[in-house]
Amino acid sequence: MKATTRRRMMAGLGTVAGAAALAACGSGETGGTGGTAPKSSGPVALDTWHTIAPGPTFDAFKALLDDYSAAHPGTTFPVTQLEGSSLQSAGYQGKITAAIASGTPPDILHMNRPPEFGEAGMLTQLNDFMKKDKSFNQGDFFEGPWARCEFFGRVWGLPVICDDRGLWFNKSLFKEAGLDPNKPPKTWNDLEQAAVQLTRKSASGYDRIGYIPLYGNVELYSYIYMNGGDVIKYTGSDKAEVMFNKPNAVEAAEELVKLYDRVGGYDNVVAYQKTFQGAAQSPFFTGQLAMMRNGSWITGDLKRYNVQMDYGLAPEPYGPSAKGPATLNGGYNWSLSQGTRHAQQGWDFLSWFTQPAQAARFAVPQGNMPARKSALNQDYVQKNPDIKFFFDALKYAKPFPTAPWTQVMFDAVNGDAQTAIVQRKMNAKQALDEAAKIVQVEIDKYFAQKKK
Repeated sequence: MKATTRRRMMAGLGTVAGAAALAACGSGETGGTGGTAPKSSGPVALDTWHTIAPGPTFDAFKALLDDYSAAHPGTTFPVTQLEGSSLQSAGYQGKITAAIASGTPPDILHMNRPPEFGEAGMLTQLNDFMKKDKSFNQGDFFEGPWARCEFFGRVWGLPVICDDRGLWFNKSLFKEAGLDPNKPPKTWNDLEQAAVQLTRKSASGYDRIGYIPLYGNVELYSYIYMNGGDVIKYTGSDKAEVMFNKPNAVEAAEELVKLYDRVGGYDNVVAYQKTFQGAAQSPFFTGQLAMMRNGSWITGDLKRYNVQMDYGLAPEPYGPSAKGPATLNGGYNWSLSQGTRHAQQGWDFLSWFTQPAQAARFAVPQGNMPARKSALNQDYVQKNPDIKFFFDALKYAKPFPTAPWTQVMFDAVNGDAQTAIVQRKMNAKQALDEAAKIVQVEIDKYFAQKKK
């Protein structure tokens, strides 16, 4: 498998980040911990870079900014919308690294996995602010979302919303195929059988397909979790071992191939996917796809496009090496740039933004979940059974892994290895062993540098 462009970008991040850190320190502003930043006097413009597309979610965000400004006269939020929110986006990464290196960083950043940037010296560490802020309660955050912002005790961001996944299924199509909609698939064997029974082929290909293994918000990582596995294990403060090539992970990768074969083969499925559209015409809404794995944001799409369908939600089916369901836990977070001149004011806003009432207002338009446990008491959750389902799923959720080498690992496993496996270019064990060699080198390199 060839190294991807994103992996090369990751390798170059440290050099740019080093320049960024020097620029920030040289300016006499915020240092690595962010606790010594001087307070600004007078009006404060908190330059905010976000990745929210125009629409209801951005409108809710803008309304929250306006409310904060009204309660804190003189505080304004110049906003800039960027494409992408993690290292795989050249535009996002390039703009941030260039701004920090030049000593003119934004104050607030919206991003996916903060430790990737934070450990590279590009973010303000938040631990000191947390200690001084008596109103901030770390224990109120769900463990999964919080874990995505922290690396060995160093906190690089705060979660406002979080997500996990479930099995969405069309009850009407279940009935048509002779399946009981009150008994959705629980295991991979159940899933295979239902996928076959729900699939309808035609002379031109498919009239509909029961299930597509890699359609929706899903990748090899999640199948590994669903089979009782993991992708990485920390064996100390200076050592980590890859787990995505262990037996239960290999079994999960082999299941991908098997699932494709059960519904007609990878090439035929990909050809059918090319007919799919988006928005209100997405295949699950139109009946082209009977089951899919996706997150709570589908509830927002159902409402937005006024989709009328009889659907159900169930935990994601689990594999033979697992004892029960598991789901991948993610979400987008908010950080302060290294070198921000308004670290305290930025923290004050983020601390306010993460509170249950504000987080819920931000979450509602897209059907997302606030990252706070106390948000469970709000009507948004208690009176919305779909959202409550996803909150309940957090009990068996595992956080999307986050570390300085996360992007390299994602590319190697969910990119190169996954593609080679489903296209039958390599068997699962070979592909994952090759990915393991690549990732372990990056892990060992990181810890070796930390020891210097």
